[in-house]
Amino acid sequence: MPTKVEKDTITGTDTTGHEWDGIKELDTPLPRWWLIVFYATIVWTIGYWIAMSTSSIAVTLNALRLRGGILWRS
Repeated sequence: MPTKVEKDTITGTDTTGHEWDGIKELDTPLPRWWLIVFYATIVWTIGYWIAMSTSSIAVTLNALRLRGGILWRS
């Protein structure tokens, strides 16, 4: 961990102390829209997992899949 917090001379933003080939990493937060989408995908995944593992729709879809495909007729 860097002990000295530096400021970027162009933007005035704090840096993380990491530097590679003269490029310093800025310590900026993620955009709010990105965080909202990220957390929404987590909530969607948990809800989908619960719904599909406990509902009769999941059982029906699994039975159709085992028969050879969803709405597939020979």
